[in-house]
Amino acid sequence: MSFARPDRVVFVQADHPSLAGYRLDPPTGSIRAGEVEGIEEAVRYLVASGYRQFAYLGTGATATNLTRRAAVERAMRAAGVRRPLRRFAVGARGWRSGDAIAQRIARSRPEVLICYDDKLALAVMDGLRAQGVDVPGDVAIIGFDGIPFAALSNPRLSTIASPSLEMGRRAAQMLVASIESGSLPSSIVLPVQLLIRDSSPPRRVAA
Repeated sequence: MSFARPDRVVFVQADHPSLAGYRLDPPTGSIRAGEVEGIEEAVRYLVASGYRQFAYLGTGATATNLTRRAAVERAMRAAGVRRPLRRFAVGARGWRSGDAIAQRIARSRPEVLICYDDKLALAVMDGLRAQGVDVPGDVAIIGFDGIPFAALSNPRLSTIASPSLEMGRRAAQMLVASIESGSLPSSIVLPVQLLIRDSSPPRRVAA
């Protein structure tokens, strides 16, 4: 069995649990999206828009999931939200069983649900509709990734868009550079973009 040399491997959004929070982000050869910064911006928007009861729907003990959930909790505290974050979890293919998790969320009724990714958010949004729960009237939703279907759903899904194409382009450049020079370039973090759409409008509070 052969193994790739460490100076020839490029990590794109590395997902090993040991990298949760990216405290151990490799100094070279790593490319990731600025998900923490994106989530912090989303939480600030939500708090400014009147949301206080937050929930997070994640997918397990991967670095990206743990990082995103922790970022939500830190951003809530920084924004002065004292209520605890409600946590929901599904498996890696949880988006295939949106109805089941939607039933749990429908019973809890948080004001806003932040989902690990757009596929999961869209599946849950459809499941909530089947439960008679209105999005965003009863529960607002925000996803992550910025997949094209997020802009076509009903309601259109708010999301934190990740620069997937740019990450792939940079990975190829980094790999070629490492082959030519014999060492990997420094790790980089690419910015994300918060896209507010119909699924998370400013909250209307009854007088």
